[in-house]
Amino acid sequence: MSRFFKSAAFPILIVVVLAFFAQKLIGSSSPGQKHTYGDLLSQLENKQVQSLSLHLKDNTANVTTIAGVKYTVGYPDGDVPQLTKAAQDNLAPSAFDVQPKTSNGWLSLLTYILPFVIFIGFWIFLMNQVQGGGSKVMSFGKSRAKRMSVDSPKITFRDVAGVDEAVEELHEIK
Repeated sequence: MSRFFKSAAFPILIVVVLAFFAQKLIGSSSPGQKHTYGDLLSQLENKQVQSLSLHLKDNTANVTTIAGVKYTVGYPDGDVPQLTKAAQDNLAPSAFDVQPKTSNGWLSLLTYILPFVIFIGFWIFLMNQVQGGGSKVMSFGKSRAKRMSVDSPKITFRDVAGVDEAVEELHEIK
């Protein structure tokens, strides 16, 4: 069991569990009344809506009723003309707003590419750690021998301090 705690899977498991609990705490919905798209249409027909703002980018409508209740409701793409006609018929022009589908091209491109770049960078980092450093990634099959020059110092057995028995064994090997 102690081997699991020393492995890389343990911190990853901790982060996943903490992210799950944070999402549950942050993403909790309010226990208030849920409004539907049908409620919005019926309130528009009965002239109970004070202001309406349509967001075409994410298909949501921010509604403020005459009673002061504010809520957000989603609507289908195909119902935009029907919804705008009902709002124009039953609301004052200043109480109706439409937010267009505008998007920054660089931002949308970044949201698609950035996770891949982060993943690849993390993968390269892990591979460098496994190999023991960045300089040894592609060094397999290469000789680590060094060429000796003529003017390099000559080191003999007499120059090396050590046990006499070890020196004798090296003489035997030689």
